[in-house]
Amino acid sequence: MIWAFEIAIVSTILVLILVILWSGISYPGFLRALKLGKPGKLVFWGIIAGYVSLVLLGFGYAYLAIDAPITRGAALLIVPMMLGIPFRMTVHLATRNWIQRKFLERMVRAATNDDIPAVTDLIYTVLKEYGLQPDPEHTDADLNDIEGNYHHNRGSFDLLMNQEWEIIGSVGVLRLNETECELRKMYLAAPWRGRGYGKLLLELGLQRAGELGYKRVVLETASVLKEAITLYRQYGFERFEGDNPSSRCDQMYELNLNNN
Repeated sequence: MIWAFEIAIVSTILVLILVILWSGISYPGFLRALKLGKPGKLVFWGIIAGYVSLVLLGFGYAYLAIDAPITRGAALLIVPMMLGIPFRMTVHLATRNWIQRKFLERMVRAATNDDIPAVTDLIYTVLKEYGLQPDPEHTDADLNDIEGNYHHNRGSFDLLMNQEWEIIGSVGVLRLNETECELRKMYLAAPWRGRGYGKLLLELGLQRAGELGYKRVVLETASVLKEAITLYRQYGFERFEGDNPSSRCDQMYELNLNNN
């Protein structure tokens, strides 16, 4: 039974190495998933158990079917590596969206007027990055009183925070009338783009609009914001011609929530 003990030791070490190396496969990673609740733990350890079982079967076959020490040693290295590819893909597909959503739930909070300086800085920084001009007197005047313009007017304004509780993203829902609202101030800091958080902010804004009872969501945007426009279209927004878009915007989009 010495071979069984060897297999157990080797496989345990390999699994630990794989977990450490791949803990950052999808931000915030496996280790954060373990802290976010029971579903994450079950998925994580279930996949680990499956991987260990397959590795053990592969090692058992190598010990029973291969007599040459060098060939058998090579097999012991190749088996976990080959199985590691589908293992990594499975973990990625099974946990990425769940982890991101749980991260969003934990790291989102409602904005207050105390956040105005930080929110303004975030939004103006992103605007300047795309060559767009801030307009504190008109388009961006809603930032002068976030609570009054949004929270106390059947709207919402949410902030996405990083692990240091710094503001890295925002999204607002502004009341237009009883059935229509405008998606406003959806911005994400440059270092955090490309990780799926833009989609989650958009989903959060649409969720808030639905919870507040709105049937139609409109938004204004600029043609230079190509990534944002692509995202809006992916979620079913359609362009329409409206009156008086803001000074820096040249496109308007709409989405009927009752069709989703």
